[in-house]
Amino acid sequence: MRRALTASKPRSFALGRGLFAAAALAAVTLGAVLRAEAEPAQAGSAEDVLAKIEANDVDKALVTEPAARARSALERARRMRLAGDEAHARQADAVAREWALVAEALVRAAKEEARAAAARKAALDAGTEAERERALLEQSIARAGRLQAELRKAQAETDAGPAAAPPTAAAGAVDGGAKRPVTADGGAGK
Repeated sequence: MRRALTASKPRSFALGRGLFAAAALAAVTLGAVLRAEAEPAQAGSAEDVLAKIEANDVDKALVTEPAARARSALERARRMRLAGDEAHARQADAVAREWALVAEALVRAAKEEARAAAARKAALDAGTEAERERALLEQSIARAGRLQAELRKAQAETDAGPAAAPPTAAAGAVDGGAKRPVTADGGAGK
């Protein structure tokens, strides 16, 4: 008796697995049918995508091949429907939609490439401008350094006084014989 119970157990388990497999197959089939019924609406959207892309002459030139393939697939779907082959017509509609989406992706990619090229050009222009500004800053710093050196030299000459630098006839000729200005400490500056 014990042997009869163990033998019936695997049979019921196999029966449960069979029912599960049948239910899974039914669910997959139902999903495929529902998806196939939605595909003719997608074929219309493939035509909409193509119409939108082909409205722009720049985009139309870019996507000539994928658009032609999508139109060809739509035409095949139409002929298959006329022949009564709805299953293959839905497949052709799906192919047409894929080609239309490829065309749309090409248009988006071209626009993104144009934006990237513009951003790259702007970055290069900004880099060139920054380099120019840096060169001007370096020139200004060098000029300021030269002026400070001249100022220190002139200050050292004035601090040394008139004994360190004897007046010459050429020095008087340079300033045209003008009187020297009075400095803040009351002495005559150079």
